[in-house]
Amino acid sequence: MGSTSIDGQVYAIRNKKELGLGLGFACNAQMLKSLGVDYGNVRTEADMGPILKAVKEKYPDTFRCVEKITAFIEKKYKYRLLKDEQLYLTIHIERVIHKTGK
Repeated sequence: MGSTSIDGQVYAIRNKKELGLGLGFACNAQMLKSLGVDYGNVRTEADMGPILKAVKEKYPDTFRCVEKITAFIEKKYKYRLLKDEQLYLTIHIERVIHKTGK
């Protein structure tokens, strides 16, 4: 079950029936446009590569924070965050930093 269980204990059951999508992520479209990458054809996790690369380059400090979070989760829970999860965290941490002006 991947991200829905930890150490064999089920914490959630994925249910995307109302979306009718196999893959999806939500983020600020304006921020994605500012990266200069085409996000309209993202259909698989592999398609996230160019977006994640652009985010890493534009927000290196924030991405280093996400790398630390990823390492912590992997060590503590034996789960490696997927590219879309790292992208999501980076974009939203950057948004919070920008919003607070710090």
